[in-house]
Amino acid sequence: MSIVNCQIVTQDLIFMMKKRGVKKNDQRNDSPFAIPSNAQLFGYYQWCEAQRRLKKSRAEIVPKKINRICPILLKKEAANSVVLPMAITDIDPGYFTDLAGRPIGKKFSRTRYVEQIRNVLRTKLYIGYNRDDCLRIDQQFIEEKKRFTAIERQYRQYNNAFEEYLSTDHNASMKILNEAHEEVQTNNKLIVKRDELLNKVGQVRLEVYHWEEMWRIFPITSTSPQIAISKPATPEEARKSSQRASILGTLESLVEQFEKDISDDCLGSEEISLKDPHELSQIFATIEQRNLDALIHLESLAGPIAEMTTSMVEAEELIGGEIQDIEEGLDELQASIQVTEQRATELETYADYLLHEVFRELVCSDSVLHLRVFIEDAYESCVGPNDANLDSYSMMRVIEKTYESLNMTLDSLPREIVVICEKDGFTQEMRTMREAEDAARKFELMHRLLAALDRIMESPHVDPKSKSKSITRDSESKLSLPVQNQIKNYQKPFVPLKKFGPFFGKSCQSMDQDLINELVISSQKKIKDENTTDVSPQNDEQEDCRDDLSQIA
Repeated sequence: MSIVNCQIVTQDLIFMMKKRGVKKNDQRNDSPFAIPSNAQLFGYYQWCEAQRRLKKSRAEIVPKKINRICPILLKKEAANSVVLPMAITDIDPGYFTDLAGRPIGKKFSRTRYVEQIRNVLRTKLYIGYNRDDCLRIDQQFIEEKKRFTAIERQYRQYNNAFEEYLSTDHNASMKILNEAHEEVQTNNKLIVKRDELLNKVGQVRLEVYHWEEMWRIFPITSTSPQIAISKPATPEEARKSSQRASILGTLESLVEQFEKDISDDCLGSEEISLKDPHELSQIFATIEQRNLDALIHLESLAGPIAEMTTSMVEAEELIGGEIQDIEEGLDELQASIQVTEQRATELETYADYLLHEVFRELVCSDSVLHLRVFIEDAYESCVGPNDANLDSYSMMRVIEKTYESLNMTLDSLPREIVVICEKDGFTQEMRTMREAEDAARKFELMHRLLAALDRIMESPHVDPKSKSKSITRDSESKLSLPVQNQIKNYQKPFVPLKKFGPFFGKSCQSMDQDLINELVISSQKKIKDENTTDVSPQNDEQEDCRDDLSQIA
């Protein structure tokens, strides 16, 4: 029933407000979700304080006996005490009367009021909890930031130390590499020298082996007839010779021993002590036997010599094959080097093409520059000035986000406002287009005027003969014409623009208007007189430019 009565009361109030002409927006917003301000809750706070004081005063024990001095002290204290405000009416008596005359949208309900107050207090408590969480999060953020700065400082220190270590290590490694390179060069020199010495030692060793072999063969065949005929040696001499042969083992000792053996002292006298011819035949037989032994020894050396020759031939073939393989490898390396060099040149030309044409077209072309300018203009017009020097991609992302937010706000706006904004935007766009076309036309007109002024200021090229003829002809025509016609045809001398140099440039706008008119009129007269005989399309264009100049003037 209470809900039905409330609905009936609200309908009656709405009907009365419609009857009186009260608008819907003038009604008070008594939504339960609205949070009242502190000023609205001031009365409630004062009422709670009064109730607390009342409970406290009731709880106190009243004394049974009152001293006589108590009333005097109470009066004195009441006289000296300051009356504090207890309610909102003590501060502002007309607080509840300011709203008199306004219609009440809903009937006051104590339960709804208490519920609203509870919601407000609950919301404030929730806000306090959230504020505490925010403070805790801020404190954690500050601590994390301090940790991050400490970590960043340590990272910088470690990075600097690591860079120093890398630099020192690089210097040490480069020094070691240089020393190793020098040692390799010296080692190569020593290896070359060692190979040369080994070749020489091998040759000397071969010669020594040859002479040793010859020396072994020589004693067999070198016994002369004189030694064979000579008297047989005594046992002491044979013992001495055997000792001497055992002691002397080197080539030099053998050579010395041979020289001693063939000396005159060792050979003895030159007389032949042969008495029997059979002894001579025995001597020749021994010599022949020794020759046969030498031949047998030579025949025994034929096999090793053949093996050595075959091994030398095989070694030559192997060396030839290795040399051929090395030559083929060198040819392949040369071909691969040529292919790599050709590829390097092609890649270099392609890199130049990419750098100077493709990359430049992608970075410095007119379309890219126009796009960059267009993006910057759109960013400055939609977002703001580009103080952070953002790149095109970042500006486009920001413009995209701004466009999305604007579209969302545009969707939330009513249709009438959107139509008005579209009309305003179209009018502004048409106005800017018109201003741009007007500026382009004025810019073209300015160039035409400058070209006309340049033509006016150019000195005409006239031949001396034609000049003298024209002077005589002009003098004759002037003499033939009457004075009045000469006065009419008299023109003002053309004043060059060099005299008016200070008026041009930035101070061109301050030039006197009469001076401009005089300059234009004199230039028109002079050009018309010069072009009476010869008319060209350039003259028509000049006349148009002067007409425009006269209109502007």
